[in-house]
Amino acid sequence: MKKNLIDFPENNISIESFYETLRPCYDAIMQYKDRVLVAKMNWNGMLEGAVYGFVEDPEEGWSPIECRLELLKISDKTYTDAGQAIEWCIKNAH
Repeated sequence: MKKNLIDFPENNISIESFYETLRPCYDAIMQYKDRVLVAKMNWNGMLEGAVYGFVEDPEEGWSPIECRLELLKISDKTYTDAGQAIEWCIKNAH
């Protein structure tokens, strides 16, 4: 059973626009090869992970933070810290 309490945007999002919604003390975002990994805290203090892929190719002249992303996967579990959520993202990046 999915426990997703966060409504991760499915498309029309970029790394740059994610910065507006992330809280630096709790959430994390990182580029890992051709994926973007996000750990975000939900309303009850647990973290959820999401894996995004690039819609636009960063090598076509765009900065990776400006490229549009699409949601690929969301964790089924919640985690106690961002490190565990990012670990799930790395394992599920491809």
